[in-house]
Amino acid sequence: MNYELMTALKSEETVSLVKKLLDQAKVKVIKEEPMGKRRLAYEINKATEGFYQVWQVEGAASTVAEVSKLFKLETGILRFLFTKITKNK
Repeated sequence: MNYELMTALKSEETVSLVKKLLDQAKVKVIKEEPMGKRRLAYEINKATEGFYQVWQVEGAASTVAEVSKLFKLETGILRFLFTKITKNK
């Protein structure tokens, strides 16, 4: 299944950590689109700015759930959201 992953990271260096976690879980990265540093709507873990990046990934639903658990443990990942991409017929 294809998913879109939106991440808000503490720094641009955390992108490599996200890639590493996705590779470990055997989630294929199809496309990456950095959106740059932006001000957060509210403070998260004492951070007022975050580096946003959109990813298009491919993997099984169970794998995505596993990656979500790993992301929650990382302090460099402020927020993330997986959205399933469906094709309209």
